[in-house]
Amino acid sequence: MKKFFALLLVLAMLCTAAYAAVDPCPNTTVFPLVEEPITLTCLNWAYSYTRGEFGEQMFWKELEKMTNIHIEFETYYSDIDEKFSLALAASQLPDFFYKINTSKTNVWKYAQDEVFVPISDYLDVMPSLSYQLDNMAGLRKAIAQSDGKIYGLPYIVSCDAACTMPIFVNGTWLEKLGYAEMPSDLEGLKKILVEARDSDMNGNGQADEIPLAATDVSVIYNVFKGSFGLGTRGTTVSWIDADENGDLRFYAAADGWRDELAFLHEFYDEKLLYQEIFTSDIPIITALGEEDRLFLVPCNIPDYFGETHKAEYIGVEKPFAGVSDLYAIASAPCGGNQNTFVSTDNKYPAETLAMLDWFYSDEGVRTYFMGFEDITWVRDEEGNVVYSDFVLHNPDGLNTEEVLGSYVPWAGGRNPSMAENLYFGNMYNGVARKTAEALAKYGPEEVWITGMPYSDEDATRLATLQTDINSYVTESAAKFVTGELKIESDWETYLSTLNAIGLEELMEIYQRGLDAYNAND
Repeated sequence: MKKFFALLLVLAMLCTAAYAAVDPCPNTTVFPLVEEPITLTCLNWAYSYTRGEFGEQMFWKELEKMTNIHIEFETYYSDIDEKFSLALAASQLPDFFYKINTSKTNVWKYAQDEVFVPISDYLDVMPSLSYQLDNMAGLRKAIAQSDGKIYGLPYIVSCDAACTMPIFVNGTWLEKLGYAEMPSDLEGLKKILVEARDSDMNGNGQADEIPLAATDVSVIYNVFKGSFGLGTRGTTVSWIDADENGDLRFYAAADGWRDELAFLHEFYDEKLLYQEIFTSDIPIITALGEEDRLFLVPCNIPDYFGETHKAEYIGVEKPFAGVSDLYAIASAPCGGNQNTFVSTDNKYPAETLAMLDWFYSDEGVRTYFMGFEDITWVRDEEGNVVYSDFVLHNPDGLNTEEVLGSYVPWAGGRNPSMAENLYFGNMYNGVARKTAEALAKYGPEEVWITGMPYSDEDATRLATLQTDINSYVTESAAKFVTGELKIESDWETYLSTLNAIGLEELMEIYQRGLDAYNAND
């Protein structure tokens, strides 16, 4: 076995101010990539907004015409981690893996097992990614392994509105309740949520209003972290930040986390928080929005509320202050995870990577996220590329992502491309952009990204500790929120269990990695 020296996915001390995003460069790749057609096999994940067979999307059909490369997809919409593991253990690997988001640690492990081709050996046929690596501060450091090589393609999310999640409130309900704007503190928030719960806001005679919801419970945790003084280094990394003294902190063991869980339990117990929050997702929120049952929802875009009522939602431009008015939902453009890999069984690695590199070019980014001219996008009077009426006001009542699901593959994230302002920014209407920009003013001064150096021994031990402790924190948080565990009687047991699992050792390893990282600058 080769020497195992991992750059583990945890913390990285890079400020977003120094992590400047670069616009995609013009495409310079010459097509077709091969004179005689070739076929590649691919194992991939797809999001539920995909319409029809994944490989039948117009994007892949047009890509085949351009490149002379046909792709046979083995697509999964769930259990992708299991399918990925099984494929890696098989005697014959697919030619490449696509939209399989995995940690930098796992990438290094598989690279050492000689499963993945080192992408950095082929940068001569990848001008668009090379441009980003050469010009985007911190990108190479975030994704390169300890041997200096890169084994997976990253998702670069630099769109301003995507890095700070907006919060939306039903403006019609707000007006009915007699408010000009949302309260900007936790006490006022609870008061208005109680009123929304008890006022039959949708007028159907049923007590079915949902005062607070989200597409995932992690969004709820993140929205309120700052209110309790947590998440001071953003949300790219989990459970880690810096305390008021600037010292490394596992905040899921802090008093602020205890107080946030107690607060959310109160909301859950009083049915102010969506009772199915632990299984919530975008389609569920869309269905509830169509039924006019939602009041306050942090999420990416108003489209998630359905066509009928999405225009009624307005932005919440201040966080809900508690001990702090910090808005912790802020992420770095590239966290270090990678999503697309070429296997060592691939007979055409250069051709495959040249094809995938196009996804990072200006033309490729536009096609990947916007689709096709005069179908899903048009140029406005100023010559800007914008979504067409067919997308924005679909005659079949489909939301933006549902329409695009027949044409392009980006839904759900995990993309080997760039979600930047010019094209991906079209996903965010004026309300979403304005709201994100307003909330960003309350964001952390620094946002940590991932990619720290660890010794062989620390990396091996940390992989186990992270899995055990993160799972325990997540499971316990859900139980505290629902009331299965009680803050008053079970908090100390929770802390002692964390220590028994190895929290002290975990933090010692984190600190060594942070010290080593800082010493490299």
